[in-house]
Amino acid sequence: MALLSVILPVYNGEKFLDRSIGSVLSQSSQEFELIIVDDGSTDTSGVIADRYGTENDRVKVIHKINSGVTASRLEGIRAAEGDFIAFIDADDWWDKDYIDTYMGPMGSNEFDMVAGGCLVEGDSGSVLKTNGIPDGVYEPDKDGGFFHSKMLHYGGFFSFGILPYLWNKVFRKKLLIKAYEKIDELLTDGEDVALIQLYLATAERVMISSEAKCHYVLHPFQKTANKGDYFYENVSRLYLCLKKGMKRYSFFDLFLPQLDQYMRYMIWLKSPESFPSSAGFYQMPFQKIPAGCRIVLHGAGNVGRSYRRQIEDTGYCKVVCWADSDYAKKRSGFREEIVDPHSVSDLEYDYIFIAVADENIIKTIKAAYIDMGVKAEKIVY
Repeated sequence: MALLSVILPVYNGEKFLDRSIGSVLSQSSQEFELIIVDDGSTDTSGVIADRYGTENDRVKVIHKINSGVTASRLEGIRAAEGDFIAFIDADDWWDKDYIDTYMGPMGSNEFDMVAGGCLVEGDSGSVLKTNGIPDGVYEPDKDGGFFHSKMLHYGGFFSFGILPYLWNKVFRKKLLIKAYEKIDELLTDGEDVALIQLYLATAERVMISSEAKCHYVLHPFQKTANKGDYFYENVSRLYLCLKKGMKRYSFFDLFLPQLDQYMRYMIWLKSPESFPSSAGFYQMPFQKIPAGCRIVLHGAGNVGRSYRRQIEDTGYCKVVCWADSDYAKKRSGFREEIVDPHSVSDLEYDYIFIAVADENIIKTIKAAYIDMGVKAEKIVY
């Protein structure tokens, strides 16, 4: 197996760093080097990294002035000796067979990328995320435009064709450096999406897999942390970066509608309440509940699934339970199982949010919860 260089950028990650590093060093395949890039941490992250660098010949440590995660990753890539690159963040971890699962096919089949699934770890447990494009081997320049027409926006209001994360993939170093050269260094949100899409533009052979061997830790409000005053300038930069980077390719006309939809999605993440509902998409009225509250989501039909997806995308509130009167026949596809509404009485929550379109059914559901002892002011819809 060819050498894999694993890049781990860290800034003040002392709480989780041992777990992250340990998950790499304990891989069943040992054909790798680990490059830890300390981005000017003010906690003990640098000390922890140096300890591993002293104890293990596979570990290199770089200390640098704080300049952000993108610059840290790029510095790690430049120091890499391997022809293949993988990423891990300081608070995430890998299963023991991550390298075998992704690097095995990469090195033996001349793939330019292997893109897997991932497990998002939240307060309520794990949820599996997979790529929109089905599992398989793709040669984008030879499939009549299918891959290039789906690699950013696969369908629906917004479903990624290729998951927008770096740490569930293996890349070729030479192609990765070329993609980085096209990235606007001032991007603070969406830069990973831009990098992946610009990389895929030059990839000749890609393997898509649902195998999920990396665990991504989702912290409260992590998804909305960068939606401040600089947000709209950042979105503009992201749009221009991708449009300029893709314009040279023959599939640009297939990509541009996907980019337009992605921009709508980015704006929606900033202010979801400003988007009206449309066919197949039901806008969740976030303004009816405070950010960070705990809810019981009632309704697992089209409305409920639309609301649940929006909660997953924004991290606006915490779903402690997902209920439906027809719970025995419903499957969620998210981390929660669909349960009997009568089981919510023993839970701690702030609101019951009814996700149903029919007003008469809403009244019936609300009355049933009130009969169960739920206060009316705790029921919203």
